[in-house]
Amino acid sequence: MYRSLSQTIVKNIDSKEVLILLGPRQVGKTTLLKNLLKERAIYIDLDDKVYRDFFDSLSIAKYRSYINSQLSSFHNEHDKIILILDEAQRLKDPGLAAKIFYDEIENVKVILTGSATLDIRKKTSESLAGRKTTLNLFPLSFQEYLVQRNLVHEDGIHQFPLSTTFSYDDITAHTLTEEAYERMRIGLYPGVVNTQAESYLQELVDAVILKDIFYLNLVKNTSGLVELLKLLASFIGQPINISDLSKRLGIARQTITDYIQILEKSYIIFTLSPYTKEREDEISKYEIIYFYDLGIRNALLNDFRPVTMRTDFNKIFANFIIAEIKKLNAYYSLRYKFHYWKTTQGSEVALVLEKDTKLEGFSIDVYKESFSKGFENTYPESGKHIINLNNYLPYLV
Repeated sequence: MYRSLSQTIVKNIDSKEVLILLGPRQVGKTTLLKNLLKERAIYIDLDDKVYRDFFDSLSIAKYRSYINSQLSSFHNEHDKIILILDEAQRLKDPGLAAKIFYDEIENVKVILTGSATLDIRKKTSESLAGRKTTLNLFPLSFQEYLVQRNLVHEDGIHQFPLSTTFSYDDITAHTLTEEAYERMRIGLYPGVVNTQAESYLQELVDAVILKDIFYLNLVKNTSGLVELLKLLASFIGQPINISDLSKRLGIARQTITDYIQILEKSYIIFTLSPYTKEREDEISKYEIIYFYDLGIRNALLNDFRPVTMRTDFNKIFANFIIAEIKKLNAYYSLRYKFHYWKTTQGSEVALVLEKDTKLEGFSIDVYKESFSKGFENTYPESGKHIINLNNYLPYLV
């Protein structure tokens, strides 16, 4: 099972640092760790209250006794025990529990996994300062999906390129394009591959919202959150005016802002901030929202028609490209900051990547073959890229 993070995780196992693996439910965190570590690891499901009570005890003596009781399962007493605490946000203080193993018990590598990222980061930030590495696992990238389906060989993929002359033969390009269209329709959660995708996604929306957001007890108006999420699903690719959303939904502006932050921390949506520096007419206030997974987005809208038949195909295409680039940016540690650029006169660049002092601008449109003259004239040193249906594959695979 190919995942881009596999080698990063394997390399981290030899370090003493606590590894925190975060991501939404059902993206394969546990499956990935079990496939990589197999019999080397002890897997603890903290949805089980017995285990929760044990690890919430924060008892050094109990922890040490438990580890000693497990040594017989390993080849020799000098093997490092890898302890995986799954759904670690269920603990009262997972950071302190992991710190006890780090500081007090030898030859134990602790891995915390969690899907409620807002809560687990809050609970681990202080206790594990200087003692942790945090990785994020998203729904499958298009690269990962194609390798798992044996449509592309692992050796044939590459990191996200900022310019490429690579091309596919007509048959391969047609096959990959058909696959891309279907991923734009039902998304890239591992569970959609061999199931009735529409039903799976409807159930997943309930699981993501109910189990990962409502569990945090940060949302009082659950129906308001769902209505906001549906509204955001229809507004992808557009600058979002919080005051307008507040009026439409009858929810306070600050509550809308809080909900959007919760949805971001729960890996449902991500935002692009406006890039502005040189011109007075550059939009500088409003963020643009996209979904990490288009299957989730389409489930919220209850619209699973083929994407090429839809009036929002262009928005879907841009969301797909930008979400894929965002995954690759995280997996390959590329360090890009994500923005968009737009003026009050309507000139726009869908994606602006910023790193150090360098900008890369991307026009992302189904058919468009031109780049914004306004951006080009304002930022003449920036890279300029046009992504459309004719050339998008080499940017992703």
